[in-house]
Amino acid sequence: MNRFIKTFIISLIIFLAFAGNIVYNQYDLYVKSYEFTPIYSDEWLSEENPNKGEDENPSPETLIENSGRINFLLAGLEGPRTDTIIFISFDPRSNQLDLISIPRDTYFYKKGFWEDFDYYPNHKINAIYGNEGIEGLEIAVSDILGLEIDNYATITYSGVKGIIDSLGGVEIDVPFDMYYEDKWDDPPLVIDIKAGPQVLYGEKSVQFLRFRQNSDGSVKYGDIQRIGMQQKFMKQVARKALSFKLPLIVDDIFRHVRTDASLTEVSKYSNLAVGLDLENINFYTVPGEDEFIQGTSFYVVDYTETRQLVFDIYEIPYEVE
Repeated sequence: MNRFIKTFIISLIIFLAFAGNIVYNQYDLYVKSYEFTPIYSDEWLSEENPNKGEDENPSPETLIENSGRINFLLAGLEGPRTDTIIFISFDPRSNQLDLISIPRDTYFYKKGFWEDFDYYPNHKINAIYGNEGIEGLEIAVSDILGLEIDNYATITYSGVKGIIDSLGGVEIDVPFDMYYEDKWDDPPLVIDIKAGPQVLYGEKSVQFLRFRQNSDGSVKYGDIQRIGMQQKFMKQVARKALSFKLPLIVDDIFRHVRTDASLTEVSKYSNLAVGLDLENINFYTVPGEDEFIQGTSFYVVDYTETRQLVFDIYEIPYEVE
């Protein structure tokens, strides 16, 4: 259990700062929509390569399947919607932890997910959880990335607050005064954080992570800018978490989390996780751009660049054309 802290729990802590298991049945359709150009080197196909004896030109799907990576879906909940979505992939061979943030306004259409197709905000990925549950969100993220998800974890903002307090707060340099009021939120939302280096505890951390704009219009963040700030915060949380005797706070963490990871799976992960450190944690955002569709602002995924990002993370020697 203690070794498992070095992957699953640290992954959760990184995720929990700002705020699964399905059968992958869309992969062939996804892969066939691209042309792949192999970029193998002589060194990669050397005698030392364990794949050489089986297939000198393994397909991308074969390399992904045989990678040994463990993938998690982590979702921060805000009522019936997901305010934060992160795909986390751990490579037990290299102790590499890769996190891909998926903007909440990401456009996602899948026939049969919901009936209200005329209401365009329902095509945002953050609406899937309220309509189709965590299973629907798993399918959506799998479709976007073309990857299986092994386990999921969800948490609410109250859970984030509790976990950050358990860590004793997180040091962060707030770049400007943050002040925002939303009297229509339930309960009414007030974000009030002064600029400068400081330790943010649970309540202020949640405010920092929820920030999108100042009430006076002096600062306004889109999804990508907000994710950048959140990833900065996550790095600080990771640094704090890695300095902790994490077994002492495991109970506090799991009290605030809902996950489908079983004790058997936890034990398996614990045997794989050794030596994870901050230098092995990488942050990404799914490639794409902002676009207005029927008067609604969406983040539209660039599937070619996204596929290439997956190949780069998995160290697959192919280029997507």
